[in-house]
Amino acid sequence: MRTVVDLASPARAPRLLRVALVCAAAALAAACPTEPQARAFQVASRAELIGGPRALGEVGDYILENDRARFLVQDAGFSRGFGVFGGALLDADLVRPEAGRGDSEGGRGKDNFGEMFPAFFLEALEPIEVDNQEYGASGADPRDRLPAIEVLKAGGPGQEAEIVIRGLGGDFLALTQSVNEVLLGDDRSIPVLQFESRYIIRPRVPYLELVTRVQNISSDTLEFPKSLLGAEVPTPFGDVVLFGAGNKVFLPHEAGFDLRYRLEDIYHAGTIALPAFPGLVAEFIASTSKDVSYGVMTLPVEQAEADKGVRNFAEANPAAFPDATDHSLHVPFIAAAFTGVFQVLPPNEVAPNDHLPGGADEVTFRRIFIVGDGDVASVSDVVYQVLHERFGGAATGLLQGRVKERQQPRFVAGASVIVTDTAGNKVTQAVTNQDGRFDATLRPGDYQLVVVTPGATSTAPVGVTVAEGQIAFTELFVDAPAELVVTVVEPGVGRVPSKVSVIGTAAPATAGLDPKDHIFDLSIGEPWRFTDFVPDEADDAKTRRFLEGFAYSADGVLRLKVRPGSYTVVAGRGTEYDRAAQDVEVNPGVTTALTMEIRRVVDTTGYVGADFHLHSQYSLDSGALVKDRIASYAGEGVEYAVSTDHNFVVDYQPALQQLGIEKHLNTAIGLELTTIDRGHFNGFPLRREQGALADGDIASRTYGSFEWAMKTPTEIFDKLRALGLKDQSGAVKPIVLQVNHPRDSILGYFDQYGVSADDLSVQGQSGLLAPDPTIHPEFDKQQFNFDFDAFEVFNGKRFEFLHSYRVPDSAPRVVVDGSPRVVDPVSCCEVAVGDVLRDMAKRKCRPLPDGTDVDECACDADTFGYQLEQGNCGGDRTGDVAFPGVIEDWIMMLESGRRVVGTANSDSHEPEKDEPGCPRTYVRAPSDEPAQVRPDDIVAAFTAGDVLMTNGPFVRVAVEGDGAAVGMGATASATDGRFVARIHVDTAPWVVPDTLNVYLGTTLAHTEAVPGSGPHDFEVPIDAAGDGILLVEVRGSETMFPSIFPNEVPPLQFTDVIGSLGSSFGLGGDEGALEPALTFVTTPYALTNPVWLDADGDGEVTPSRTLDANARMAADQPQVSLVRPVAWVATEEEALEEARAAWEAIPRRKRIALSRLPRWLWPSADHRDVRRVLIQFVNHRE
Repeated sequence: MRTVVDLASPARAPRLLRVALVCAAAALAAACPTEPQARAFQVASRAELIGGPRALGEVGDYILENDRARFLVQDAGFSRGFGVFGGALLDADLVRPEAGRGDSEGGRGKDNFGEMFPAFFLEALEPIEVDNQEYGASGADPRDRLPAIEVLKAGGPGQEAEIVIRGLGGDFLALTQSVNEVLLGDDRSIPVLQFESRYIIRPRVPYLELVTRVQNISSDTLEFPKSLLGAEVPTPFGDVVLFGAGNKVFLPHEAGFDLRYRLEDIYHAGTIALPAFPGLVAEFIASTSKDVSYGVMTLPVEQAEADKGVRNFAEANPAAFPDATDHSLHVPFIAAAFTGVFQVLPPNEVAPNDHLPGGADEVTFRRIFIVGDGDVASVSDVVYQVLHERFGGAATGLLQGRVKERQQPRFVAGASVIVTDTAGNKVTQAVTNQDGRFDATLRPGDYQLVVVTPGATSTAPVGVTVAEGQIAFTELFVDAPAELVVTVVEPGVGRVPSKVSVIGTAAPATAGLDPKDHIFDLSIGEPWRFTDFVPDEADDAKTRRFLEGFAYSADGVLRLKVRPGSYTVVAGRGTEYDRAAQDVEVNPGVTTALTMEIRRVVDTTGYVGADFHLHSQYSLDSGALVKDRIASYAGEGVEYAVSTDHNFVVDYQPALQQLGIEKHLNTAIGLELTTIDRGHFNGFPLRREQGALADGDIASRTYGSFEWAMKTPTEIFDKLRALGLKDQSGAVKPIVLQVNHPRDSILGYFDQYGVSADDLSVQGQSGLLAPDPTIHPEFDKQQFNFDFDAFEVFNGKRFEFLHSYRVPDSAPRVVVDGSPRVVDPVSCCEVAVGDVLRDMAKRKCRPLPDGTDVDECACDADTFGYQLEQGNCGGDRTGDVAFPGVIEDWIMMLESGRRVVGTANSDSHEPEKDEPGCPRTYVRAPSDEPAQVRPDDIVAAFTAGDVLMTNGPFVRVAVEGDGAAVGMGATASATDGRFVARIHVDTAPWVVPDTLNVYLGTTLAHTEAVPGSGPHDFEVPIDAAGDGILLVEVRGSETMFPSIFPNEVPPLQFTDVIGSLGSSFGLGGDEGALEPALTFVTTPYALTNPVWLDADGDGEVTPSRTLDANARMAADQPQVSLVRPVAWVATEEEALEEARAAWEAIPRRKRIALSRLPRWLWPSADHRDVRRVLIQFVNHRE
């Protein structure tokens, strides 16, 4: 049914008018001012803050507010969020009169925003005091110096309010640090640009207007675009928007909610080249969440700016973006809600500074930041209104509707109504209220409506026509969801915390298709559904399984809404329990109740299963509520959980007590101290203190974290240790300081300091992206510090980091003289299957007969022979391990005598992406009751080293020499070096190991088959030639789906398609390189901590190697240094050769990681470079 009503009718007002109508009501007249007002002020009390799940505001920050919305801008300094500097928009929410005024704990709003700040290309604005460039000009500000942040207009009834942020920047092309600063001689230490960003709020509107001015403060004309080695590179202005996890990002485009994969498609297609950048173009970008939504819209370039040559970036590239308009924005990248937004291009020339207001030395651009009530429509309504009222845009009509269940006379609340045009482009999205009603302002035209709601199949499109000035009303019908109510019990215990998974089977006709094309549709907001990730076979249903949904419960009763169909329901509680499975058929509107029984089948007496790396809503890249997190930990059978949010100290105990599951789970306070560029470090157990720290390093809202920027590892470690619990005398107790994912590129401590995988010598970084330690002394290799207690050996499902990567049997062959030779396709040098792959110089091409150089050539017999002729293979041409294994790093530390404990942790941010407790760390404990395990007991277990790493198999090891057998962390002694290792392996039936390995240091001393799941015992004789360590590794090859889903979503990957820019450098992406797989099924794995072997009975374990943190760079390593002074390069050929040499000096693993990003997204070492923040998000699952 469809009804058309005159828009002037009072039957239903657009949501933009609702607040005004409410304020007009007599009952609420006291709550609304007689004349709407706006105001700006510096926060003096925490009660003035906004508050909410992500609120990071603090006393000293700045508030802009009116009768509709509130915004908070951080004071100067380093960012309190995940960005670079202060001065950013940090918190935002609607005005919520029902919440009342805040208190000493903060505001009571519902902020769910991350952070937004302006960027010149990809340089962040650093707020600092600046010179008044207009000093002395008639009518100008009389001050000669201007503060970094100040209130320009305090506002009042009927008035606007305004805050200004000021700072300096360089002429920042920074494709890479070396090309920009060294090769091209662009010294950014001498700023040529001054930034000014104004935040303006007016009465009655739910948005903030941002006006950014970029001014040339030099005496020279600045020219754009820049010519870089033969390619013109545009430098668009815009913003970086960190919506944060918990927000679903939407673009009015065919992509809709699926920005990540649509962007990958564009990059892979390679059809957009300079002077454009690949990306998605639309007229706004928005995010949705339960209570609040956000949007960014670019405003048309003002005529005065257009006269200078300022242009909308997308509109200026009509060949790449033919549908762009004067207010289009361009999204070049998104990673875990970290979003780049390009808006305008500067003119070809920016005049020298004239010390007068306005003029050709300034470029100004405008945009608005909108706060909505949770859906996209509350943002797009504002967009259309602003365009119509301020820029003469099209008039609109109003779409209204109601969503009902087809089977029951019930209206559906919380349904998502997707509005598309007739070409399938998503236009907006509305969410139904408690009465099933929704509305959205739309331009006149024909539209299609699709309803997406949990537990129901998304509806077929329904057509609707919207006319100018009219209301179009439509009723939409959805099938009622099928509901499962599952009670999980353990015999003799009753209901227990648990997890229930619902497994569907895809149709035979879909075998081999991309799951995104038939199991779910990300573009309309449907959730990702994991598959079993085994090759599909049309005649084998077991190969076509997918995870329809799953749920956790703290009390053993779980409710799930699923699409009608046939499923297998699987109940479990982590790796110590068996699984129960039952097939069901569920129908629309019908509730199916099941009771399922599970048993604890793995004996872990004497140990508690712990996870020391977990995230919640207090990390920007997690949207999971703390109570939900606690339920998921207990449901996975984790017995000890440590909170380790990014730079935010959180206490789980209040939520644990509310759920009443202290019997099953205990917690401790921790912190993941997250640097952008030097690694991530956990500390636990810690104390959580209210109020600002005594040294004033960071605001109290982060409850105990501290400022890390430009601090050395020693300083970071010392500050972490100072946060430990205190004893009765007030002395700080020891903590466990853990290095997280040490080889994970820019996130990894070892990678960022260039720790050699051969001997752990600290070489520092070399090559194209190496930081300059004269500018950043914290990166000097002598600042590296081995003073940590734990090493995260096994992080999540990152199997590729466990062992050093070895040449696989699938490596390519080249036939030489009739004999196949195994080759490394990058160097075209011979390698051996099973050997550790090492970095080698990229292959050289045989010149043409006339001597002309050849840049590209295939790895064939001729090229293979040319490498041998030129001496390009072996000897000093062989570099470091290409893909170092964390296990080998750890063993070398142990062999040096450093008793660093290895850990396994999930790094789980949300259970929809990574299950908590997979993997986990078992620690020796004085009690099997989690509630009886104290923080001191955890520290004691680490001190003793009695710790097991596993994602399934439980392993006990006892080594006997001349005396009694000892376990992990202890020393076995035998005067003749002969020992016996007794090993017990136990698993649940669904965890199937197949291989047992015993290592003496890095040497594989013994291997044998494990006959499947269940308890098994092994006795292994050991002859040790000298003192050392014994480790036991247990592996399996069968999937653990559905209890543990596969590593199916790879890190964000962009193929380099910049075209002429890339070829100008000649910096290849190591195409076809051998590298570890990034996607795979999850299989069983366990690794013990060492049993120390005293093989000569002298009472000591003599180290077999020496750790030297200050070791000099090995002679056989590439000697390209980018920190030396380099004069201006005279010729393009010299610049190109320098760039190539610097590129090849980067370790292969980093080259390959970088090749997944376009070159203009490669981060430099400059602390203003926002790309360093982007890389933090790239490896996170979307």
